[in-house]
Parts: sequence; structure tokens; C-alpha cells
Amino acid sequence: MEVGTPFTIIALSGQTGSGKTSLARELSNRLGAPVVSFGSFVRSQARNRGGAEDRVALQNLGQTLIDELGPDEFVRKVVQSGEENSGKTLILEGVRSVEIWQAVQKQASKSVLIYLDIEEGKRTERLMKRDNLDVPTIQEVMQHSMEVNVLKLRSHADLLLHSNSIEWMVSEVITMLVCNAMVEQ
Repeated sequence: MEVGTPFTIIALSGQTGSGKTSLARELSNRLGAPVVSFGSFVRSQARNRGGAEDRVALQNLGQTLIDELGPDEFVRKVVQSGEENSGKTLILEGVRSVEIWQAVQKQASKSVLIYLDIEEGKRTERLMKRDNLDVPTIQEVMQHSMEVNVLKLRSHADLLLHSNSIEWMVSEVITMLVCNAMVEQ
């Protein structure tokens, strides 16, 4: 996708284990829009550099990439790393800081930030089950500066979603997008 092309970015944010990837997949299915993930981009960079791919290593590399490239170029590379988007909408999963959100807004004619505000206990349970992480590792992940920065995005969100079913969350997002004339139903 060429930068400056008129399109909408639906950006998803929330702490690790909040359900961003699941929501992105469901929105993609419902809207027919591709998903581009910051996490996938950082993982691919870790592989290219021969680095570790555990959560803390990926958090560190993500910050290193932002420092090396600057927020605007980092976001541009992530957006361009996804599949070709010939449509009008792109789902961008994993916004981790206010500076990255501001860079995202420069990439599209319209953008919206959805924040998944899921309680810590539920996120911890998901991480233990899904990623087979122990509590000390989860605590280390949650205390990382990249993770702490995510909390600041709540006040920038166009929509806050709390613990509910994925179907309910998709419905809330679609309703907001239709009301704001960002997508057709």
C-alpha cells in the first residue's frame, strides 16, 4: 500500500493477553480487511537478526526498532509488511504506545483506536494457558516499559472494550465504524 492512499486503519491496542489477535481475526473475517500485526513484524525481524523470540526479547527488539527507525518509519514498514491491501480498510493489531498511535494516524486518511481493557487475572490466565508462561515470567512481561506504555493508550481510544465475548466486541466495533461512516455494513 502506498503511503498517502486514502484508507482507514482500525488499530487495536491492549495489554498482552487481552485478545487483540482474536478480535483482529474476527474483524478481518467480518470486514474482509487484511490484518497487519506489529508482533508479527517484530518476530520476522527477530528471525532475520537471529535473535530470541520470547516475549521479553520481542518487547526489547520492538523498542530497538522504534529507536533505530523512528516511530513514523517503523509504522510505515509494519503497514507495508502486510499483504497487499487493495481495499479501503486495514486492521493494525498491537499498537503499543502513544507515539506509535500518532505515527499510525499519519498513515491513513481515517484511523480509529480500539483498546481492549481486560482485567489482569483473565490476561494472566490466558498467557499461562496459551503461551505456557509461569507467573514470574508474566510479571516480567507486564512490567516491561513497552507494556507499561500500552496503558497510556486508554485515554486515546475511540472505543474501550471490556471482558465480553468476541462476538459482542466485534458487534461494538462494527457499530462504531458504521456510525462514524468508516465502513459500510
